[in-house]
Amino acid sequence: MAENPTELVLKNLYKTYVMGEVEVPVLRGIDTEIYKGELTVILGASGSGKSTLLNMIGGIDRPSSGHIMFGDSDIATLNDKQLTQYRRTSIGFVFQFYNLVPTLTAVENVQVSTEICDNPMSPEEALEKVGLGDRLDHFPSQLSGGQQQRVAIARALAKNPRLMLCDEPTGALDHETSIIVLNLLQKLNKDLGTTIVMITHAPPISKTANRIIEIEDGVVKRVKVNSNPEKAEDISW
Repeated sequence: MAENPTELVLKNLYKTYVMGEVEVPVLRGIDTEIYKGELTVILGASGSGKSTLLNMIGGIDRPSSGHIMFGDSDIATLNDKQLTQYRRTSIGFVFQFYNLVPTLTAVENVQVSTEICDNPMSPEEALEKVGLGDRLDHFPSQLSGGQQQRVAIARALAKNPRLMLCDEPTGALDHETSIIVLNLLQKLNKDLGTTIVMITHAPPISKTANRIIEIEDGVVKRVKVNSNPEKAEDISW
């Protein structure tokens, strides 16, 4: 597989949380790259630091030290206003538990994200791309878990983000629905060229990615390039 240009470069990234008099190190010197147009999985057990790392990439949390290079910008040095702009214009988030507004319809939930960015896709188009063009006016309570997650993906996609960050997107779903969601992420990555970073604790899921970054105890243990990602329905769960 030809190497794509880098989208993000993480250099010597540390994060330590201070809880009273106790310091809890979570990231212990992360050095790795995210490449444009790839689906990258960050794989690690619970407590390995993968969620913290995703939050750093997304500008939700700040590192204690180190650099997160996004083009010419170091995300680690941005002020609060600049971080807000970065999240609005460059990042689409997909969470494990959907985070949909229960009183808004599917199309209204997607519209919320399009109102805060510069070059959005229409909410209707985004929902069409995730196979929910016939569910525009349904409320979350009228949708299955998998459909709610697809609305969440449409909400992220509609921003036309440079990076889509997925936090255990199949963690609350059953096996069959997980396959649907993973296939959708692969399709969006392939068809639209969207750079996707997904964290998971499940090794089988990592087989669907172009690149797998394994972290353990806050450091990168290995990086594997997968030139032939598997379809979700073909992996052994």
